Amino acid sequence: MTVRVFIPRDAGAVAVGANAVADALSGARAEHGIEIVRTGSRGLYWLEPMVEVVDSEHHTALYANVTPAMAREIAKQYVGRPFRVAEFVRRAFRG
Repeated sequence: MTVRVFIPRDAGAVAVGANAVADALSGARAEHGIEIVRTGSRGLYWLEPMVEVVDSEHHTALYANVTPAMAREIAKQYVGRPFRVAEFVRRAFRG
């Protein structure tokens, strides 16, 4: 299963850590075949760095305020598995 991860590279996103998030995923890219695509921002700067994950069946998940640790966890959730939302997101919505 090919997973594409979209990470913004504009100045606003880079200023709040987008490059560190991309660096955190670079190991997963080589190890698990994750494709990293650097994009422009969506303009929601208070949510940057945002990461969009799209699997080979075009399921999409969008994560906001991603840290490098969260990025590594996101990668683990998608590698070789059916599409599912990362565990820290499920915990956030349980209340």
